[in-house]
Amino acid sequence: EAIALIEKALSMGQQPVAARVQLGDLYLKTGQRMEALRVYEAALAMRPKDPAVRDKLEKLTASLRPMGRR
Repeated sequence: EAIALIEKALSMGQQPVAARVQLGDLYLKTGQRMEALRVYEAALAMRPKDPAVRDKLEKLTASLRPMGRR
């Protein structure tokens, strides 16, 4: 339900980075890693120098790589 509420707010033109990060976190907690990746990438595009967003994106990207590859 929280995912749907945040998605609705974002679709209505509200674009705060914090809401996108929260949505990404929720996607991640529910196992929707590719959706989390998409949302974190959008948040980073909006705020490219944000270290917290960059860290979340880097950790998720690393977890998606096949074992043994970097």
